[in-house]
Amino acid sequence: MGPKTKLLIAELEELIDLLESDNEKHWQEWMRSARDSLLKSDFTGVEKILSSYGGMGSFNDLILGTYASFGVIKNSKHHVMLNEQLVLHREKVRELALEIKYDHQTIT
Repeated sequence: MGPKTKLLIAELEELIDLLESDNEKHWQEWMRSARDSLLKSDFTGVEKILSSYGGMGSFNDLILGTYASFGVIKNSKHHVMLNEQLVLHREKVRELALEIKYDHQTIT
């Protein structure tokens, strides 16, 4: 396992913790599955991460700290901080996954 993969796994851990803190189950499971693949040195983890970006309803569209109350969408008091952290982790995970994919393509 290379240094970028180790960084990606660490970043995924942070992202998973953040998603868990907001009870976001779908993307938490998605990223956990990708992390588990990477821990086994399975390149499909990178592909799984990259497939979550782009398109309607994708990971890019996720907003944390919101909830519905009597049919009205409301924000938690920490929604700004949660989403700032989400953007940072989401961008770093994508960047590292793209770097690993590029390195993998140039080697094979």
